[in-house]
Amino acid sequence: MLTRCPGLPAIYRQTKNVRAVQLLLGYRKIESTVRYLGVEVDDALDIAEHIEC
Repeated sequence: MLTRCPGLPAIYRQTKNVRAVQLLLGYRKIESTVRYLGVEVDDALDIAEHIEC
């Protein structure tokens, strides 16, 4: 778990993979990851739907 790692937003910007950032942060709810990244919930959920868990 990489709580509050400054590199995680960069990982999201490069990959658009919210699920990967969620796993790295150790968050259970996608909404928490979205808040951390500062992205829109609808955009994040749309991206997450295309990612296999």
